[in-house]
Amino acid sequence: QMGLKYSNNQVAICGGQIMFIIFKAIYFALCFAMAFLGLIIAIHFNAALGLSLFALFIVKFFLMLPQTMES
Repeated sequence: QMGLKYSNNQVAICGGQIMFIIFKAIYFALCFAMAFLGLIIAIHFNAALGLSLFALFIVKFFLMLPQTMES
């Protein structure tokens, strides 16, 4: 049987679902990293570009936050 079994609640996750969860976690972390890259760009190079980059990715990060806490 393909999948993972957790001993506490016996939930089975098949191979396709685990890859989706991993990609979702990577996307979540990249949104956080890109938001702070936007702050670095705003401080050192171009304020308008950096703040717009920060605003875009921090909104994406917070919109994804409840979905991450549910799963």
